[in-house]
Amino acid sequence: MSVIKVKRGLAANLPTSGMNPGEFLFTTDTGDLYICQSATVKILLAKGTDLGLYLAKAQNLADVPDKAAARTNLGVYSTTEVDQLLAGLRWKEPVKACTTANITLSATMTVDGVALVAGDRVLVRAQTDQKTNGIYVVAAGAWTRASDADTASELLNAAVFASQGTQYADTAWVCTTDSISLGTSNITFVQFAGSSTYLGGYGVDITGNTIDLNLDELAADTTLVDADQIIFIDISASGTSRFKKITKANFLTALGITSDTYQVKVLAGSTPNYLDAVVTATEGVQKASAASTMTVRMDVNGLAQETNIDATLDMVPAYDASATGHRRASVNNLIANATIDGGSF
Repeated sequence: MSVIKVKRGLAANLPTSGMNPGEFLFTTDTGDLYICQSATVKILLAKGTDLGLYLAKAQNLADVPDKAAARTNLGVYSTTEVDQLLAGLRWKEPVKACTTANITLSATMTVDGVALVAGDRVLVRAQTDQKTNGIYVVAAGAWTRASDADTASELLNAAVFASQGTQYADTAWVCTTDSISLGTSNITFVQFAGSSTYLGGYGVDITGNTIDLNLDELAADTTLVDADQIIFIDISASGTSRFKKITKANFLTALGITSDTYQVKVLAGSTPNYLDAVVTATEGVQKASAASTMTVRMDVNGLAQETNIDATLDMVPAYDASATGHRRASVNNLIANATIDGGSF
């Protein structure tokens, strides 16, 4: 059985020299626990016997300038990283930058504003040939895939953190390709963390984690404000001038639509008129206009009258092609002049 020996004594009597590396010291009056690093250096492990303070404040990561390096050296994961590990992410060593466009995978270059040197790790994620996407190591000649991401199994669910870049600094990415065959499969990486690095484009404002549509920014004519507006795109223009806006009132007026009644207007010459003003009633057609409606119906009495036909009877209008004129016949006479075969029993 192994025995761990701990020297005990009062805090005032703690040695400052002659200590053995790996030796434990315990102060009986204050309850502090130390481990000796060398003959003259001891490290406080626990204060007041409170093991919850393991790694006391003086040794805590909060006081370490390079926390990422400290976590790596100590094998410590943040709570976010633990959650992501539980979610199935397989973390790789961080990359210095992410590509923003297709590149030639050779020689040193600047990627996302970062001047890369030989040995730097890069996430290549925007290749035209998506089969060549992945994590690479920069070289003076041809680049090679990083040793921790150069097989299909290593790329599956691979997650990586980008530390620098104008556009993608402090972002995290994950490989979303489910089945990978290197050299055959298209490899896709998508961003899943680092929303603070998103940049708002034309018509988009980003404040913290809130993304808003900025209609005023879309306008080439910024004088149209404080009114309901309609946004459209002018493909003949470029930049912000490509986006136009017009007030709803002006839009409806230009179309000949009155916003309150939505009555339809037509353009007759240069003077717009309502539709009922330009509809003409011909022989046998009657038009009746009201405040908000217009009715078009057949006008039997407007047809030419045949001699000896009683206009007070129910009538059926007809057109006489030989006379090139309209005629009408009473319902009784129309049936009387017709031969109706009722069949037989």
